[in-house]
Amino acid sequence: MKPQLNENPLAELIRSRLAKLGQTQKWLAEQADVTPQAIHHWMKTGQIASHSARRVALALQVTVDAVLNPGQPSLVPEDDMQLQWLSARERRLLHWFRRSSEDGKKIGEAAVKGAPKLDENPGSSLLIDDL
Repeated sequence: MKPQLNENPLAELIRSRLAKLGQTQKWLAEQADVTPQAIHHWMKTGQIASHSARRVALALQVTVDAVLNPGQPSLVPEDDMQLQWLSARERRLLHWFRRSSEDGKKIGEAAVKGAPKLDENPGSSLLIDDL
């Protein structure tokens, strides 16, 4: 995609990363859990809130700093690339898990250990998306 004349750095970053990922602004809105109008606003004004920048950075596979201070985007470290395969919901769960307290993590891990395994109950219709 060609950048538009006088395009702000954030819009240029979003357009170039979406093109590289083969995705659309609608996809980015879904991944960032915002409306398509929010994406349009960011691209028009070049301004984005830090809480939205985190979700956009994850979806676009760049650092939060690259979104908040566009101009020299840096890619996410290779060991975090597996996150691209997670759904938006799974990434949000991972985000909240990482931000939770140690006690909260222990409770979450205990719940997962006690949950039935899909292969243990072949008749189960429980899917990851049902969590």
